[in-house]
Amino acid sequence: MIISIEGPEKAGKTTLANEVLEGFEPDMSRIVKQSGRDSKDGWGYLHDFIFGIDSNTVDVWDRAWIGENVYGRLLGQERLFTNDPFVCEWIYGRILEGRGGKFVLLPRTPFQLEALRDETDLPVNPVAEYDTFANYSAAWSYTILTNNYTKANLLENSVEARRSVFVDVHKNHSTAYVGSRRPTVTFVGNSIQEFPFETRPFFDRVSAEYFRPYGKRAIKSFGYATVESFRNAETKEPNLFRDVITVGNRAKFFFPELPNAPYIPGDSSPANVVKFTTAVDKAMREYKRNVVR
Repeated sequence: MIISIEGPEKAGKTTLANEVLEGFEPDMSRIVKQSGRDSKDGWGYLHDFIFGIDSNTVDVWDRAWIGENVYGRLLGQERLFTNDPFVCEWIYGRILEGRGGKFVLLPRTPFQLEALRDETDLPVNPVAEYDTFANYSAAWSYTILTNNYTKANLLENSVEARRSVFVDVHKNHSTAYVGSRRPTVTFVGNSIQEFPFETRPFFDRVSAEYFRPYGKRAIKSFGYATVESFRNAETKEPNLFRDVITVGNRAKFFFPELPNAPYIPGDSSPANVVKFTTAVDKAMREYKRNVVR
């Protein structure tokens, strides 16, 4: 499991991360210190990330992938996630949506940051830094924790962060289901290009292009499952598989009774993306009509 804590310089991330860690067994938890503000780039988080979500331990991340977008913009750096937060959220945020906690820690006002700054901090305007984190959180549905720099508040925030891993309803399904805990629709299929043996569904950049038109919904509202997880979990957790659209020929073969959206391996041309989204939208309309009836 992963609890990710992001936020500006001097927001109190490290203090909170250490407090969160106190709530878990010492041999089953650890701090993962990332440097998204100035060193990691795109896929640089992937090794630690995959290890964390596949592990029975709890990893508390002090900084993560959001920092790359925020500081890339503030410092004018050309980095993978600077101008493409959707891919950032597709690879990291979407998978963590149902498998841990996604938090951004902010003080009540950006002016509190100014009073705490020193020469070790990045040369960025704290007001712009605060606003960029706040806007990212709103755009991609991260939980904002407010820091008023008191012990009571620290304990309150740490309890909320810890709770995020205990409400994970998918922990018994490894990584074969990812996404919303209450999906409006679940897509059943597999990654088929960059990671053909990957157990996480649609874990590649081509599929990111297919789902990009749905924006925030693709990260926050949809569910994603492999063919195997659908077979094993459909009756156990029907809320995850209320409305299902299969993706690709393999899923269509196993579940011919369900609506299907084509998935063209290795080719995310605009024409194919339109073909895919048209099929998905048609299936969604069918579900709505059936509910009305």
